[in-house]
Amino acid sequence: MVVEKNDIAAKLAELRQQYTASLPDKYATIAKAWQRLLLDVTDRKALDDLIILCHTLAGSGTSFGYPRITEIARTLEHELKQAQEGKQVVDTTLQQRIRQHLDHLRAQITLPPDSQSAVSTNHPTAESPWNKRKANATPLIYLVEDDKILQLELTTHLIQSGFRVYGFINGSEALKALSAYEHWPDAVIMDLNLPDMQGTRLIQELHQKVHPDLPCLITSGNSDMTSRILAVRAGALSFFPKPIDVEVLTESLDRHTRVKQAEPYRVLIVDDDHSTGEFHASHLQQAGMLTRIQSNPMNILNSVAEFNPE
Repeated sequence: MVVEKNDIAAKLAELRQQYTASLPDKYATIAKAWQRLLLDVTDRKALDDLIILCHTLAGSGTSFGYPRITEIARTLEHELKQAQEGKQVVDTTLQQRIRQHLDHLRAQITLPPDSQSAVSTNHPTAESPWNKRKANATPLIYLVEDDKILQLELTTHLIQSGFRVYGFINGSEALKALSAYEHWPDAVIMDLNLPDMQGTRLIQELHQKVHPDLPCLITSGNSDMTSRILAVRAGALSFFPKPIDVEVLTESLDRHTRVKQAEPYRVLIVDDDHSTGEFHASHLQQAGMLTRIQSNPMNILNSVAEFNPE
């Protein structure tokens, strides 16, 4: 099906209007969830639900022209996660901070999109060294794995398969290596549970510091659905349960770092907020890509099998 650019532009404008109109309801839902938590600050379900609401809002604000809303929602999410992880109790001090954040959030939803003060995200520009990689260069892989024996085995196999490999035992080491631009990776393989941070957090750091499109692959000793969903939500392109099938891993790296396809890229968008998914899909279609939206994480594997996204 051929989609005219004018049609896509109109669709984007319509989605932005719908999002703006939905903001008061989104705020009301968050405020109601906060009041529910205050009834019993030990209610884990209420806390988890509130974190999810803040996370969803943080993930959509900037896309629709509300960077300040994203910033406030992320701050709320961070504060609440401190309580979720037992690092902070929901005492009067935290409650006061949350109320202040909610007041700021309520004030922001009355402003039109793009009028808010922009939040610096430090995303790389077109001049980023990652964008200047040579198509015929040997791909460089960052391998972040604290099991030194497994790291050595994977490194040996990948080198034999034609890749360059830099190994790290934790996420902090991999991030420090980014200070030398000439060593930026073409893809990163990481364990889901690293000694100093979660692999999901490392993916977010890499996408911010290197490039949002940097291919990240997750390995894990747990192959349960929860681990897979966490990896996909964080932006991982592939998930490999241990013991790792190195042949399949190599094929995935080939596909993401060296194979150039003449056909339009196929992009599966996973977002529990369908309007945000539609917004991103419209942008990608404008760039000539084929898209499909999946709002139910439990159906991701079926969508991957049917749509065969890159």
